[in-house]
Amino acid sequence: AAAAAAAAAAAAAAPLSSASRSSARGARWMERRASELANLTLFDVTLPGTHDSDSYSVTGDLAGQSAFVDDLLKFCAWVHLPCAPIIDGWSRCQDVDLGTQLRVGVRYLDLRVQWDAATAQWRGHHGVVLGRPFERIFDELTAFVGNNTREVVVAEVSCGSSGDPHEAEHVRALLEFVEARVGSLLVPRSAALNATTFGQLWAQDRRLLVTWSGCGVDVDKLNFTSNLWPGSHIHNSYANSDSPAFMYAYNEAQMASYHQHASAMRAAGTLYKLSWTLTPQTSTIFKAVLPGHAGNVLALADEANPELPAWYAAKALGNHTYAYPFTGNVLIIDHVEASAITNVTATKW
Repeated sequence: AAAAAAAAAAAAAAPLSSASRSSARGARWMERRASELANLTLFDVTLPGTHDSDSYSVTGDLAGQSAFVDDLLKFCAWVHLPCAPIIDGWSRCQDVDLGTQLRVGVRYLDLRVQWDAATAQWRGHHGVVLGRPFERIFDELTAFVGNNTREVVVAEVSCGSSGDPHEAEHVRALLEFVEARVGSLLVPRSAALNATTFGQLWAQDRRLLVTWSGCGVDVDKLNFTSNLWPGSHIHNSYANSDSPAFMYAYNEAQMASYHQHASAMRAAGTLYKLSWTLTPQTSTIFKAVLPGHAGNVLALADEANPELPAWYAAKALGNHTYAYPFTGNVLIIDHVEASAITNVTATKW
């Protein structure tokens, strides 16, 4: 058993080179593993995912002012640095588009949207920075799901309030747009998530699970029939720290909590998500101008990402009281293409 765990850990440690992309995951990894997945549910696997999935497209357009932005602008003036690149750098958690993420094996997407009154459209966003129009984001997602008929994708859509007085109307229009575009692919609300297998999802061609939360709109109270799921069907956890050591310890405790409550969460139809992410604090950003400190989110992620395989081998594979899925049903990361996450989450067999 020890030798098997060591071999699995070595395989998991490989970065996302072209070879490992094709062998461990890749654009059609569910199709290649169809015989193994057919009788399993979403609760029997760990899906590799990305944090703030579309933040690679942040534009520099501010979603609004805040005390933090005001402080940052003052800081930039004090150190005589342009502020836009600093704000963008600390907002961009990925640097490849959704299509590329999906093709390297990602099957969970964290999509954050906000209404932009200036352009009268929904746009991606991270914190105070806006990204590209949501329609373009959704185009990439639907193109992938439409062209890969054995791949199942979970998209968690969350809304950051813009304060627009007509926001609820804009939300309903957005959700109607989603239903119109991909309604036939959405996992139906009538399905029992804890009992519906991949084989059944493939047979019904229902391969896109979309959840919605935020902006005061309850998908159970829309004025049209919807197969969008409430965001409560995904349990989120994250360390909210820029310290790798703190994040490792936090996730070890979260993994223990998951295994303690997995049966109850499955019965409730709630997927468990673990975050291998470092969260910049105000001090992190201010220290970035000093030598030896990460200068953006991607660089911060690169401090923790190389440690994931060893942590997984020691704390998940090495804990013989746990069974797969060791880290819950979704494991997300920043800077995905510079990580081994798709290999790690494939380490079951």
